[in-house]
Amino acid sequence: MKNQIIKIAILLLLLATACGEKDQVVISALETPVLTGYHLRDYNGQGLGNVGAPNTKWGNNPADFSASDIFFIPFPNPSTELIRVAIVTTKASQAELSITPAVYEEDSAVPNFVGAELISAGGRPVKTLKVTLVEGSNNFAIGTADLPDGYYRIYLKVEELLLWDNLLIQH
Repeated sequence: MKNQIIKIAILLLLLATACGEKDQVVISALETPVLTGYHLRDYNGQGLGNVGAPNTKWGNNPADFSASDIFFIPFPNPSTELIRVAIVTTKASQAELSITPAVYEEDSAVPNFVGAELISAGGRPVKTLKVTLVEGSNNFAIGTADLPDGYYRIYLKVEELLLWDNLLIQH
């Protein structure tokens, strides 16, 4: 068992270093995402400021989201029972939304779990939703009532593109 874990880790490392693109993100199922902040949003998706320094990627053109081919905004944040996700894209495609438990790390080296239990090992999703995107605006909802309070990362995967945002769930 230990040898298999070592082999998987080496394989993931080789895959990560074999990529030629500097901005390519490789998410390991063995790592829990570490959040450095999150965006506060109301029930209409309006921004209300930030907590910490959010390490997020909402669109394929982070410098100017209005110039992105695709971008997404999950709201409200913090959430209680339901996360709504607005996705705007310039072309129809298949996509996957997934939610993964995470830890929040402030300037100190001590992760803050807000009393949440990590309900899965590493960065494995606890919720996944396959969606069909149409050109223009798309809206989806994911129930979070069954998830414990805590920090999470939501991912949007469209073809080879991976976007993410950080969430706080508080019931």
